[in-house]
Order: sequence, then C-alpha cells, then structure tokens
Amino acid sequence: MKRRTLIVSISSLGAAALVAVTLVAAGPGGASAFGRWGGSGHGWSGHAEARLCGESRDARIDDAIRFVEAFVDFTPEQAGPWQALTGAVRNGSAKIGAACETVAAEGRPAEAPQHLARAKLALVTALGVVQEVRPAFADLYGTLNDEQRARIDDLLSKRHRHRR
Repeated sequence: MKRRTLIVSISSLGAAALVAVTLVAAGPGGASAFGRWGGSGHGWSGHAEARLCGESRDARIDDAIRFVEAFVDFTPEQAGPWQALTGAVRNGSAKIGAACETVAAEGRPAEAPQHLARAKLALVTALGVVQEVRPAFADLYGTLNDEQRARIDDLLSKRHRHRR
C-alpha cells in the first residue's frame, strides 16, 4: 500500500507542476498567457483562474506534500530528492504567483504588443518552473526501482492519453 501511495503521490505532484506550467503557457479555450486575446481579466473560467492565480494554490501544494509525507516512509536515498522536489514545486508556485500579480496589476492589455509581452511573461515563467522542477523530479525518479518507475511512467502516460 505504501509503495502504491508513493508512486501515485509523486506522480500527482509532478503532474500538478506540469499542469500549472501548461496553464500558464496557454489557458483553455485558446486563451493566451494569462488571458484570452480579446477577453477580460485573466480570461479563464473562474475555477481555472482560482487554481492558478488564487490564494489556495500554495495551500493545495502544501496539502499534497503533507499527504504524501503522512503515508510514505521515504528511504534515506529518496528523502533528499523528495525535499528538493517539494522545494522546486513551491518555488515554481511562487514564480507563478508573482507573474499572476504582475498580470493583475497591469490589467487588460489594450494593444497587441502588450498581449505579446504578457505571453512572453507566461512563457518565461513556465520555462523557469520547468527548469527547476524537471531536474528535481528526475533526481527523485532516479532513486526509484524499475517497478516504481514503470508505474509512474504508465500513470502519467494514461493521463496524457485521456486529455486528447
């Protein structure tokens, strides 16, 4: 049971980080970075906007981390990489939060160059998050055995197929 919880939890945390990056780069329904090209506000549904730019973003991450840590006994080899991954995810959340604050302070873009500047902010933010989370996830992944790796690979690939 603990092995399965570890795999699902690590996959979920990694997937959550990837979803956050994806939402920053391009919102649903053709939304540009942090908003629809012609829309108002952030342009996402209230639910997506709240998840990405809302105050509960950090609380959800902390809840997920506490859940994993309550049910998983990390090996000494896994403990360090786990802490590095959780730190990277938290730092990524802070970067996303800062970008959301910038967007909120700027308001709705009036001209095309402002839309492109907003898109650049989102892409640069997303890239920064990926550059920090990916190696931390890879380090933790490297501590897993072949069965654990196969389960994580399968879980993430199944989620990807369901989104198409």
